[in-house]
Amino acid sequence: MARYIEYYTAKHKVTFAGTGSAAAFSDAGQIAEYAAGAVTLCRSYGLINGNADGSFGPNALSTRAQVAAVVHRLALLLSTGKTVTTPSSGGGSVSSSVSNSANTAVGFIEAAQKSATNVTATIESTNSITVNDDISITNDGVRTLTLNLGSASIGDLTVNSTGAAQIYLNGATASVSSLTVNAPNATVTNRVTVNGSINIHAVSQNTFNNDALVSATSISWVQAH
Repeated sequence: MARYIEYYTAKHKVTFAGTGSAAAFSDAGQIAEYAAGAVTLCRSYGLINGNADGSFGPNALSTRAQVAAVVHRLALLLSTGKTVTTPSSGGGSVSSSVSNSANTAVGFIEAAQKSATNVTATIESTNSITVNDDISITNDGVRTLTLNLGSASIGDLTVNSTGAAQIYLNGATASVSSLTVNAPNATVTNRVTVNGSINIHAVSQNTFNNDALVSATSISWVQAH
């Protein structure tokens, strides 16, 4: 379903409003890493709410009633799409989705700054990135930006995007020294351990979802004016 939403937004050039933040599922650790982003995306749009006890049940079978409810919510969501324009620097067309991996800090930055509606950048399991590498990414044309850090330990991570609607920071065993996000129109989901400070600029507090273990020394929100 998450893949369909990404396909639909790219094909029809629309975006959807998220429902805000929600506490992590009580069994979030049982959700496979490859599926975690899709679960968060569907939850951010109100398609899934989990069980009454706060769990998701990733290994359970869905009932017909649950499937019917999700399909109904998806139909309602698709009817609320707002048209967006994604400009390209050269006046030509922009690819809908781009996914690249890298084993260096420079390569990862280049992968994350590709021109596309949906951009996924992944740090390869074998890489030369260390805690001495500070990474700063700016991509104003992207709508959905997914950064998969794997198990890398890096320095300060900064993400800037005026156009993004969704930003995902994945990496169950990854860590960064500090995290700074400047994205006034995005719902941000973080699954990366932050050892220092978290600085959220322009993103409202109710659209920042932290699903990682909280080890940050401080968290601050700076609203846009």
